[in-house]
Amino acid sequence: GFDSDMPFFNMAVVYKTDMLPIDILHVCKSIEISMGRKKSLNSGYENRVIDIDIVLYGNVVVKDDYLCIPHKQLTQRRFVLEPLSEIIPDYVHPVLNLSVRQLLNDCADTLKVERIA
Repeated sequence: GFDSDMPFFNMAVVYKTDMLPIDILHVCKSIEISMGRKKSLNSGYENRVIDIDIVLYGNVVVKDDYLCIPHKQLTQRRFVLEPLSEIIPDYVHPVLNLSVRQLLNDCADTLKVERIA
């Protein structure tokens, strides 16, 4: 999806929760700040200490000034789709009606993703 000056680790996790998406966002931002992430004025990509995104939340669709679920760049980022396809390959995107496996197969991002054991 983009080039970085530094390699980075990426992971996907699935949680079961009763928290609302906006509350999860507040927790994620709090973790980022506690780990030293600084607010950027740049609208493009720049290296950062940590970046936590809510990519999906069941079949919920959220689009407001603070949060967009499904993540708007999910389909363009192989480094997100590959780990997702390992844990939820048959999950169907609530807007596009395509499985994570299909999204990965259709992904135009050719940047290399390496699995680290």
